[in-house]
Amino acid sequence: LLFSLDILNSNDITKTREDRFGNEPLALSNGVGEDPWWNENFQWRHNLKIINAYDDDLVDGATYIRINHTKYINQGDMQADLDDIRIVENGMLRDYYFTTDYPYGDMATIWFEVNISAQTTDYDTYLYYGNATNSLDAVYYKTDRFGLAWYSFDEDNIAGTVKDSMGKNNATLNGLGSTVAYVSGHSGNALDFADS
Repeated sequence: LLFSLDILNSNDITKTREDRFGNEPLALSNGVGEDPWWNENFQWRHNLKIINAYDDDLVDGATYIRINHTKYINQGDMQADLDDIRIVENGMLRDYYFTTDYPYGDMATIWFEVNISAQTTDYDTYLYYGNATNSLDAVYYKTDRFGLAWYSFDEDNIAGTVKDSMGKNNATLNGLGSTVAYVSGHSGNALDFADS
């Protein structure tokens, strides 16, 4: 399942919900948390505040946070390829994946699964990072993006055929030409086609 910000509030470290939607601010919690440290090989963690304002319990619901990964990388706190990030809920690793604005921006979006009861706020999920020897987690990092098809339009554009990031759900672009331009999106870019 994929839920938008209307279902689960996300944590955007650089921009509050009020900045985006005119509602109450949304940010990382105080970072302390009551859970014991999950793995002593990780130097840093942030406690994530997750809100489910609806009447349904969510099991393995997808949500995301956005972080300024360039700041953490420049401070020497995070690997440049983000291989050392992990999402941990109640002491258990969770499925996740991430995208970055690189080379056009400083933000990374980290999608992850979460369990949360209806009408509750949880502080039991953490973003861990700061392990210079770690590689990408082969079990919990999901290259299929939870089964969603994502078209970046720069992977395999031969004869108008574009493959999604999983290489399973291809699309055909018609009318490509000099009128096509990229426009900035919330996370990454999109194609903008001129009307004919």
